[in-house]
Amino acid sequence: MKVISDALNLAKETKARRNRPATVNYEPTGVQIEVTNHCNLLCTFCGRTNLSNLEYVGSMPLEKFQHVFNQFKHLRSVSLFGHGEPLMAPDLWKILAWIRQEKGKKFKISMTSNGILLKQAFVDQLVEYGVRLTISLDATDPETYTKTVGAKTYHKVLEGLDRLRVAQEKHGFKYAINFLITNENIHQLVEMVDLAKKYKARKLNIGEQNFYGAGGRMEDAFIKLKDQVRENVQAALARGKEIGQEIRMQRRDKHVWPEHDVYVPCKYLWSMPFISWDGYVCLCCARPYPKLHNFGNVFEQSFQEIWFSDLYKQFRGEVAAGTQDGPCKNCQHLSPTAEDAPPVDLDLERRKKLVRSKTKLAGEEEDEDAGKKLPLVS
Repeated sequence: MKVISDALNLAKETKARRNRPATVNYEPTGVQIEVTNHCNLLCTFCGRTNLSNLEYVGSMPLEKFQHVFNQFKHLRSVSLFGHGEPLMAPDLWKILAWIRQEKGKKFKISMTSNGILLKQAFVDQLVEYGVRLTISLDATDPETYTKTVGAKTYHKVLEGLDRLRVAQEKHGFKYAINFLITNENIHQLVEMVDLAKKYKARKLNIGEQNFYGAGGRMEDAFIKLKDQVRENVQAALARGKEIGQEIRMQRRDKHVWPEHDVYVPCKYLWSMPFISWDGYVCLCCARPYPKLHNFGNVFEQSFQEIWFSDLYKQFRGEVAAGTQDGPCKNCQHLSPTAEDAPPVDLDLERRKKLVRSKTKLAGEEEDEDAGKKLPLVS
């Protein structure tokens, strides 16, 4: 492909995200690189817990990260998270230092964390490297938190939030909180607005369940108390306006919001590709599983060969036309409903035990088997 300027490349990408052509003539300006898929939680709503697509666990070392990163010629941003807790990545701070050295202070670096490991030294480095941090927190009390994430570490998250509050006051450090609505925490929406304000979060993002991540517990992913969701969301929005807390609300569940157009066309096959810790270019951050589907591996061929391949072209065409009948089927970005999702033949209790055997839960000993093949559920 002919080399083009950053400005022209961005213009072509912007147009393609709107028109969604099968054939593209630009390179992405953003990329999501999974620095690790280790995690210290087993959230009930997460695909890492509920699905059998996670084959290997491991982390991306600095040298391999550099190999991946340097293949992108027009980057404006990078997201350093995937199907794990990025603060558990052994080379995270080396990676951040290298990016800043190569790209300067204005380059956008994003990361989402569960907040458990936000000790002071880590917060200081996040401030130093100018990371755009988002904290995932889906409860305002220890009981609800433990019920949904599988660990008694709520107090550690609050300690981390308090350090972020101080960083905001001293250095102007900006961070956001993500709150995922589940059947267990609907009543805590207003309380979460107050919590975000207390700890000086720049923004509170309120979202809804990714149906795919529910795996075998698909039925539980749908909100049962629809009226309560509507009432509490409206109350939360009103509370945010009252106390000056910015709130972003994504209405994606058509059962709760029948009057809203909940369908948002997919953009991920046209921008922000997802690369797993071991180099596979996956469908997107909602389907970050090489075992489910991948377009190729950046350690075996160049990203450009993968990005402009016939396989990518085929998927773009099918998703844009709404005819993709494979791994994208029933994605909320392809269809606004998931009622027709096939049942997942998966023993969830067994799956949880298997994933837990390779997951270093918060407060437990180091896992010596990290990086070995997971005993998958067939």
